[in-house]
Amino acid sequence: MIKQTLTIITIIVVFMVDGFAQRDWRQGMIFLNSGDTLNGFIDYRAPSIQGNSCIFKETGSKDVRRFTPGEITGYRFDDNGYFISKTVTIEEEETKVFLEVLFKGKVSLYFSGDGERYFVEKDNQLHELKNTTEMRGHKLRPYEVNKNEYIGVLNILFQDANVQSEIKNAKLKNKSLINLARTYHTTKYADYDILYEKRPKRLITNLGIVYGYNHKTLHITRQGNDFERDEGMSNFGGIALNFQHLPGIYDRFSLQVELLAYEYYYKNEKGIALNTPILLDYRLLPGKLYPKIELGASGYFMRKDDLRTQHMTVTGGLSIHYQYYKSYRIFIRTRIENNPRIIQFGAGLLF
Repeated sequence: MIKQTLTIITIIVVFMVDGFAQRDWRQGMIFLNSGDTLNGFIDYRAPSIQGNSCIFKETGSKDVRRFTPGEITGYRFDDNGYFISKTVTIEEEETKVFLEVLFKGKVSLYFSGDGERYFVEKDNQLHELKNTTEMRGHKLRPYEVNKNEYIGVLNILFQDANVQSEIKNAKLKNKSLINLARTYHTTKYADYDILYEKRPKRLITNLGIVYGYNHKTLHITRQGNDFERDEGMSNFGGIALNFQHLPGIYDRFSLQVELLAYEYYYKNEKGIALNTPILLDYRLLPGKLYPKIELGASGYFMRKDDLRTQHMTVTGGLSIHYQYYKSYRIFIRTRIENNPRIIQFGAGLLF
């Protein structure tokens, strides 16, 4: 039965990926080299490949076109995402890429998801912000030191404004650099408008319920991590929290945290353990009906009579979701836990 169920779920997921696979089309526009713009839909992809090309279809058309950097000057999503074609050095060769615009004004700040590189543009000159490392110390006790070259570059570029303390505390992170660029712009060029500033996406938190069963029943034979399993099924249930739009992470990833009541037996008497799975999951497809894969850790906390123990194990699985309103969704899932080896089946509702 277990093998048959897993086979059916796998077939469903493969069918969905193969038969319903589609690009993640989001409304936006492209900027042509002529200065004109075209409105339509742009394929939203992971930051590491977003800079290689722009896949576009014009409003009202089914024709899909792929633009490389240089063929257009840039593109922009309606819901916060702006890319511009620039020439950068990659492996000692000058190459055109699409850089994401983090801030645009009298100075501009750009980001490349391929290698997580940052650039500042001032007076039409592009400067990369680097933080390389070097090894120091004795051969027997070496240690790594950050060289922080970007601090020196920022001090030179922004020396005409009183922002030295902000530069000293700046980190090579989106939020920190955007704050610095805004401070510099408003300090030095207060009469000029900020043309664009990337806004962080709002963290979405969904609360829900989960219920399911294990294909085996867990027995603890002695205090500690000594487990046995029998053929009987056991139940679990509780609440789930799902966090979307995690800072600095591609938004197809989300974090799932669950607090479950979990049946087990100790000395042939039933007990209820607190089970706390924490998993990072990845959405495979856009749309309302989509599969996810997930991987994380699962903790157990048990107290009964003379038993006082806790246990951690690796867990992973897949799930199928149906998003019926905004971020509200129902799902079914299956997971496998490593130690003890137990297969779980469950369903839930997040709202």
